[in-house]
Amino acid sequence: MAADNPATHRPRLARSLTDLGKQLAGTGRRAESFAATGAAVALYRQLAAEEPAAHTLALARTLSHLVAGLREAGQDQEALPVALEAVRIRQQLAADDPNAHGPDLAQALKDFAGALTLTRHWAKAITVTRELVKVRRWLTAQNPDAYESGLSEALTASALLRLLTGDDLPEALRATTEALEIHRRLAAAAPERFHAPLCDILRLQENLLQALGKQDEATAVHSWLAVNASDPEPQ
Repeated sequence: MAADNPATHRPRLARSLTDLGKQLAGTGRRAESFAATGAAVALYRQLAAEEPAAHTLALARTLSHLVAGLREAGQDQEALPVALEAVRIRQQLAADDPNAHGPDLAQALKDFAGALTLTRHWAKAITVTRELVKVRRWLTAQNPDAYESGLSEALTASALLRLLTGDDLPEALRATTEALEIHRRLAAAAPERFHAPLCDILRLQENLLQALGKQDEATAVHSWLAVNASDPEPQ
């Protein structure tokens, strides 16, 4: 049918393949899910090349589905080129309309950075996470309530990568300081949700302080955690 009337039926076939991939993933049939989603991606690439305005967003979404499936299956190496393609498309879309596409760009950058980290591409992961911080900082400026916790998460990821690699530890410490400022406000308002992440950031900061030779400050953080780590309402 798609061959008889491609203008009408190829987009429908691509959508059907995407839906099939999701359904197969939901039943644990990962190999078949990847095959269906990969076929949808290939078809959307053709459609987006012919009519970018009509099909580029659908291509980006389908790539994101494929990245998520590959990462859930532990196939981060295989996810890397797909995630990079998704990021590049999201960047183009966000350049035209940052309000509409900024959140999806942030998610694509997060997925790419995660895959880079788990495959030990440290330097690239730091670069991508830096871009993620930049995007989430912009989003937070537009809507703090919606995006501030995501900014803190990105800052924390950046600091952790720098600790793991020994790259610019003072910058990593500054990132945790900013993340803590955000999370202290969030934990004060909703301790049941944000107290545990606050403690995780503090543990990271303690490790950074030790690595920088700031033992007195590290001890102070450790002492606070010893008293408050299990407290759902930190003071």
